[in-house]
Amino acid sequence: MNSDNMRVTDEPRQSGDWRTIVLLLGAADTPVDGVEDYCSFLSGALRKKQVSVSATRMPWKEQGWLKGFRWLWRQAGEWRGNWVVVQYTALQWSKRALPMSLPFVFAILRLRGVRCAVMFHDAVPYPIRKPFDRIRTKLQLFIMRCIFELAERVIVPNDPSKLSWISGDLAKCVCIPVGANVPAVATSRPRLGESGISVVVFSITPGTFLDDEAKSIAFIMRQGAQGIPGVRLKVLGRNSREAESTLRRELADTGIQLSVLGILATEDAAREIASSDVLLFVREGISNRRGSAIAGIVQGLPVVAYEGSETCHPITEAGVLLAPEWNQVGLASELAKVLTNSDLRAALSLRSRRAADRYFSWQAIADAYLDSMYSDNCAERHTSASIAYLAIVGLGASVLALLGSHVILPAEAFSLLLRCC
Repeated sequence: MNSDNMRVTDEPRQSGDWRTIVLLLGAADTPVDGVEDYCSFLSGALRKKQVSVSATRMPWKEQGWLKGFRWLWRQAGEWRGNWVVVQYTALQWSKRALPMSLPFVFAILRLRGVRCAVMFHDAVPYPIRKPFDRIRTKLQLFIMRCIFELAERVIVPNDPSKLSWISGDLAKCVCIPVGANVPAVATSRPRLGESGISVVVFSITPGTFLDDEAKSIAFIMRQGAQGIPGVRLKVLGRNSREAESTLRRELADTGIQLSVLGILATEDAAREIASSDVLLFVREGISNRRGSAIAGIVQGLPVVAYEGSETCHPITEAGVLLAPEWNQVGLASELAKVLTNSDLRAALSLRSRRAADRYFSWQAIADAYLDSMYSDNCAERHTSASIAYLAIVGLGASVLALLGSHVILPAEAFSLLLRCC
């Protein structure tokens, strides 16, 4: 999907069109934008169901927030009466993962008569690892609660009851898993005895955790594949090249064949995953928001992963073998079971295919979107809390949207408006 032209349909969109959805994104991520891929796959599935869909970015990063608000005010007039689904990750709407201007985005949309929804790709705040992280986490939770009140429909990938920060109307909250960020393909896997067993790892955590994660993958492979000839490890996707030197050093003299493929085109990545026998996921506890794990499920692979606080239905319906989070020995033991038992692999593969069809295919996700937005019980609700939020935040949003491009809002006044929301 081209970041420079996010529109994915040329169909005319008029105010109040039946079944028209706008997917609103923030700043693009590099080198791979998972949210953009999500919108591309979702748009294609919705269009097959006769839904007019467009995806566009609010240009706050390129033009600044004041011009961005004015752009949104004008654009939202064309969207009146239609659904706009804001795609939330903290870094989509802030350079430092503190999207303090985002509540104003929702207020502008609501004031312009748009039906607002939010998809929380990051349904939990960033983990606390440094002193500053504690402050950031509190601010992120505050912003997420503001958005929850302002949105008419809230979409989260995990069970809402597991999200402790949600304290509002759960009736407007719906659980829809993310789909795979690669297409499902039909590829026959090599038979045992011809080329051995292939384990695939799709994407590695960047930054300071990259080296530790690479060492963890190598440890689990050494322990899980011990005494099994012909085991191959394929590593592809984001940060796979950066982890290659550590992986090769840690897997030296183990007999495990390592292939590091880097970032591939989505179709090529899908074929590499589909031609594997099992997907290993070690980034954290597996959950419905982890597209890199779901990529294995939609290809019908068994998945060996950690079980964490976000692990819940429906990903537990797939062919997953779980170990307690960060228990490397336990995860290696589960991997060994899959590598040595062809009947278990076949049974887990069948479970993954069934779960993919029911929950994780893009057609199933599109159906869930439409059910949540156009069902009879999705009439507009205006609770006293949402009206209060809209009135207060909307006042500030209206001022921001109407300010000229040469007017600079004092930082103190902006902070005051944010505290009011």
